[in-house]
Amino acid sequence: MKPVFASVCLLPLLLSSALAGQLEIRNPGFEESGVDPLGWTVLQHAGNIAYETAIDDKVFKEGKHSFRMERKKKQIFGLLRQIVELPGGNGKKLHFSALLRTEKVGKGGWGLVLNFLQASDGRILSQARSRPLTGNTEWTRVEITKAIPKGTGKLSIGVMLLDQGKGWLDDVRVRIEE
Repeated sequence: MKPVFASVCLLPLLLSSALAGQLEIRNPGFEESGVDPLGWTVLQHAGNIAYETAIDDKVFKEGKHSFRMERKKKQIFGLLRQIVELPGGNGKKLHFSALLRTEKVGKGGWGLVLNFLQASDGRILSQARSRPLTGNTEWTRVEITKAIPKGTGKLSIGVMLLDQGKGWLDDVRVRIEE
């Protein structure tokens, strides 16, 4: 009986250790909706609004919604991002992943972007981008893995559309390798 009791007592500790490397992301599956996706910010390079963005309840992979961005006018980039607090972790590997899907996306692509922001003033220390998806693709898990630079205090995680077409985003995850 003692081994069973010990296993049951250790289970919560093991589960909390397994989840310790997962960072807190607001609305990672876009299930909370409003005018903009709650917790996220939509940006573009400059000028008049060139992108149509929405919470999509017809095309999704997980849950009941995804985020969709479509370029309507020529523009350098459209970006959806979230700033995430990074409590420590300098030097460890960070894994940022999400499910992406595309429709008629040009050669510039639809891909993940990760900025490591300086703790003191928020300036970008380093940037990483995933291989962009182009053309028509089904849901694909895309990941960026990078070492966290010294002095990082926050992350800017997001997805960018760098050409014509339509892209979807769902099930965003960020974790630190222990």
